[in-house]
Amino acid sequence: MENQTWGAPNAPPAPLELGDAIASTFRAVGQNLVPFLVISAIVVLPTVIVQTILEVLIYNVTQQSLASTRPEEALSMLGLLSLGYIGVLGLIMLMYAFGQGAIMYLTVESLVGRKASVGDAVRAVLGRIVPLVIASFLVAFVTGIGAMFCFAPGIIAWIWLSAALPACLVERLGPIQSMQRSIELTEGHRMTIFLIFLVLFGGFFGVTLCVAMPARLAGGMTPGAIPNPLDPLQLAAKLVMFVVQLGSTMVLSAAIAVVYAKLRGLRDGVDAQALARVFA
Repeated sequence: MENQTWGAPNAPPAPLELGDAIASTFRAVGQNLVPFLVISAIVVLPTVIVQTILEVLIYNVTQQSLASTRPEEALSMLGLLSLGYIGVLGLIMLMYAFGQGAIMYLTVESLVGRKASVGDAVRAVLGRIVPLVIASFLVAFVTGIGAMFCFAPGIIAWIWLSAALPACLVERLGPIQSMQRSIELTEGHRMTIFLIFLVLFGGFFGVTLCVAMPARLAGGMTPGAIPNPLDPLQLAAKLVMFVVQLGSTMVLSAAIAVVYAKLRGLRDGVDAQALARVFA
């Protein structure tokens, strides 16, 4: 493994602390705001466009079904379009794996005081994109299964596996090995990791609620109603949500990278300089 040849840090690594991890995350985002924004837009924009197209098609087919004397044909088309969301989920997984890997690279470079370009990040990730996508799918699958039985097991599974993608990228492990490595790295620090992401997820969830609810009320929507995706209020809400998604992609991906780097320091005595050598 790569970590067997990496040097030890010059100073003992700082413990994983809530405030320090969050501060390091926002510092990394601030120092790399433009490349983070570009990568996040590459990740979020295609999924937003495809999802909006599907929503428009589903809305039109639904309206035709309600007005038609033979609604079974429209309903059959609606079922086919609904399957398109499976494709959207696949696209989200692909783009998420790419985006988190690229932001991981930029975050590690930032931790050692270097500035990297979007092109550097893309080149670093493309060689590992297949195992990254597979690892992302497996983490999502395990987390989803846990969430189906009860919400808590899903959260626990995600915390245990939160370092899988960075481990896959940096240590060049396979998907299953990356998940095992994440379980090993997070041991003894899972409550702190939970609190870090509780704060970050809580903040973005609050912003999302503040955006979605006013848009729903302003549009006069009733529960269960299907909104017109091209309604100006819906488009405005999508624009704001796009901005929120950009922010959450940047911050959460950087936070995972920061947590991973600190866990490597605590577990293996590996500093950020050693992590950065992987990409040299």
